[in-house]
Amino acid sequence: MAKKSVLPSPEFYEDNANLKWIILAVSTVISIGSIYYTNILVDQLKEREKNQMKLYARALEYTYQSNEDILFVTEEIIKKNTSIPTILMNEKGEFNFYNNIDIDPSWSEKKRNDVLKQEVTEMKRAFPPFLPLKSS
Repeated sequence: MAKKSVLPSPEFYEDNANLKWIILAVSTVISIGSIYYTNILVDQLKEREKNQMKLYARALEYTYQSNEDILFVTEEIIKKNTSIPTILMNEKGEFNFYNNIDIDPSWSEKKRNDVLKQEVTEMKRAFPPFLPLKSS
């Protein structure tokens, strides 16, 4: 006894224009839905990163303005920062500290300062500085 094939014949797909339109419509809806959902996720990530930068800036401000024991803030927030680019400058515009900036250790001090100045310019364009440090 020969077994009957469950799959439709190739002619079914060639002759059925409505099926092709349905597949196109479903594919379009899935694509638009994916793009919309990705956009929502990107917006949420942007907001989360912005909040993390603000928290980091507040921790830095607290660290520099406080005379209390701030070991937790220093150890848990500032030193564990592995993603937020940070450049600390004094009132004279000299660089005191930088972190998460792509700088080759073999560069001269002039080249390093030039790259840091360029980074500061780009950062200021994207966001205003979070805190001006006050002399204590």
